[in-house]
Amino acid sequence: MPRLLAAAGIAIAGIATTLLAPTAALSQNATLYTVTYVEVGPALSKVGAAALRAYRDASRKDSGAISVDVLQRIDRPNQFTVLAVWSDQKAYDAHAAGANAKALNHKLATTLAAPDDTRQHNGLAVAAQKPGKDDIYAVTHVDVIPPQRDNGVAAVKQLAEDSRKHAGNFR
Repeated sequence: MPRLLAAAGIAIAGIATTLLAPTAALSQNATLYTVTYVEVGPALSKVGAAALRAYRDASRKDSGAISVDVLQRIDRPNQFTVLAVWSDQKAYDAHAAGANAKALNHKLATTLAAPDDTRQHNGLAVAAQKPGKDDIYAVTHVDVIPPQRDNGVAAVKQLAEDSRKHAGNFR
């Protein structure tokens, strides 16, 4: 399972992100990106990892699933991030109401330390992933006040483009 590096100030340059609440840009026909944060009890990280791997493998076969990846945090192995790309909102909605999501919710019901949190996004600065070995992802969340939305979008896009030029960056 890819590992997740959580550090302040590091932005992931390859996944979609939004700077505000979802807008009209999240159309029914647009590619949809989801980020789900999952935290199980500290002693249950192996149980959580197994349940999420099974979910990932099954969900990759769902209609409209473009990619589904599960990341496990390095310093807190009981925290996970599920990064998924769906062909559109309808594909995600069908998945969320389907057997794989229900099975995961059932498996994790008694293990969660906090409710899971799924965020839906449209693409901001997306690039194809280059294959790597033992990838480490950096995931962060960016909030921008509404009057600065355009400046925030420009800054994150620039950060993504500049970060792609760094040695060892696979996206």
